[in-house]
Amino acid sequence: MRPALALLTVLAAGAWAVGWPRRRSRARILRRIYRNLDELLGVRRFENDRRATLRHYWKPFLGRDLTDLLWPVPQLGGAAALPPTRRQARYVHVHWPPQPWPRACRRHQVRVVTLGPWTSEADITPAFFDRAERKLAQALSLEHAPGMFERAVDWPRDRVTLTLTVRVHVPDDLRAAEDLEDA
Repeated sequence: MRPALALLTVLAAGAWAVGWPRRRSRARILRRIYRNLDELLGVRRFENDRRATLRHYWKPFLGRDLTDLLWPVPQLGGAAALPPTRRQARYVHVHWPPQPWPRACRRHQVRVVTLGPWTSEADITPAFFDRAERKLAQALSLEHAPGMFERAVDWPRDRVTLTLTVRVHVPDDLRAAEDLEDA
């Protein structure tokens, strides 16, 4: 009985470990992008108010200690806990490219990100989209340049989709016309 249980445990751990790098890297990239953009989207204050409402509602039923554990209280100085990754994915949606399993995702593979819905705390002006592009480039460890992202704004749903444009560096000393004449 013990060898069978040990084998089952090893197989279960192996199955979990094979999928872990992919799940882990996607969540890590999502959290990195969210941390750069949460203040800009106005999500930080909204999520803190939501947690306070849930704590207030559930405190009589669950008690103070358990509600504070489930929905953390902001600390002195304004530091607040980040929401769970599923709540972060509500505001930042990363479109992952299709790839064979179990290859892990990397930051350089991210090409399309949808931000939103932004909250009433967000300052939606023309500069908002420029700041969003800069912060997204920073989250992806890219140097921002004008025209780096194509943006598609969906005003009814309060979302913007930023698509990284592919830039090809063409050397200045390229003389294609002369090469064609020689052939």
